[in-house]
Amino acid sequence: MLATEHTFEGWQARVRPEGRSRYFGAAFLAFWLCGWVVGEVFALGILAGGLWTLITGTPPHPHFDTVRGAALWPVAGFLLLWLTLWTYGGIAAGWTLLRLLWGEDRITLRADVLRLERRAAPLRRVRELRCDELHRFHRMRAKGTRYQLVADTLRGPVVVTDLASPADLDALEQALARELRLPAERSHELPAGWEQIPVPEGGNALVEAPARRHRQGLVVGLLAGGLAVTTLWSAATRQPISMVVCALGAGLTGWGAVRLRFGRYEWQLAGARLRLVWRYRDRTRTLCEGDRLRLSVATDSDNDESFQLELIPVAVPTAAKPRSRTIARALHSPAAPLALGEWLAHRTGLPLENNVPSAADKVEQTEEMRRKLEALGRFGRWMAKLIPPAKKES
Repeated sequence: MLATEHTFEGWQARVRPEGRSRYFGAAFLAFWLCGWVVGEVFALGILAGGLWTLITGTPPHPHFDTVRGAALWPVAGFLLLWLTLWTYGGIAAGWTLLRLLWGEDRITLRADVLRLERRAAPLRRVRELRCDELHRFHRMRAKGTRYQLVADTLRGPVVVTDLASPADLDALEQALARELRLPAERSHELPAGWEQIPVPEGGNALVEAPARRHRQGLVVGLLAGGLAVTTLWSAATRQPISMVVCALGAGLTGWGAVRLRFGRYEWQLAGARLRLVWRYRDRTRTLCEGDRLRLSVATDSDNDESFQLELIPVAVPTAAKPRSRTIARALHSPAAPLALGEWLAHRTGLPLENNVPSAADKVEQTEEMRRKLEALGRFGRWMAKLIPPAKKES
């Protein structure tokens, strides 16, 4: 259910869930959460009992089985990992249950900020987007026949709401575009997460998130150090299998940490061509050189779309056909790869081939699917009614 109004804060839209089908999902989640509580208590009890035994030397109960010796730490580590993932899954399921029953999304447009507030009973999540970062809004399939409204920004896609019906999504999208006065064209800007830096050979190169790569190298380096310490401990306690496994893990993660810290991929802007170069300290190796860009979309078995920007290599007179190289990839929304492709095409003059279907193409594909289902008989006509109406461009 959608309701819009002008308040003292600015233009505001409220979206609440509707329809009886959501109660079936809520019932299933409530039943699953009962089993989740049992598993959570069981795992916490085992860990608490093991900690008590480790501190006092005696089990908390005569029938409490204890794990001793070399198997103690691997079992404890597995339980901690399992409990972390299990707890995260339970929190996500509880949030979804509250959203289905007592959820509400409030979209507030202030002077230069779009405020997104997602509520689940007393809980809420708030995110603010600068209006100059917004590119456009579009509808996207979430699960089954449910859709969600997504805002394409220079930092990637952001979910605005997933509670509205298809008709309300269309009205909300039009209202947001009208209130924000989104221009038809945007200036070519380098998306967030990419930096243009000078290279020793001269000229500039495009690199992806150097600070994030350094943080990843630090985390992997800490993991390699932990495995190295475990290797020494295994050698001191004469556990050859554990020592070999941990030594191999320390070597592989250490090698990965060195690559993350001292190596990087560079996209060098070489006139009317783009060159992919691997740099390790002062040594470089050219991996690919192309003269065309291509934006494509792929759909997996869950009907999730992934968009990727590729560099098409220069044709060479050899028997082996060179493969294209992926520059950027994103799920659900082509905003970030498209913005990067437009920026590269603007800077280098490389042609950009956009193979992502337009809104009109998607309308035609939806109508073609509907016609094929209706031709299958009574069951096909019933399935065709479950397909939400495709939005036509005005």
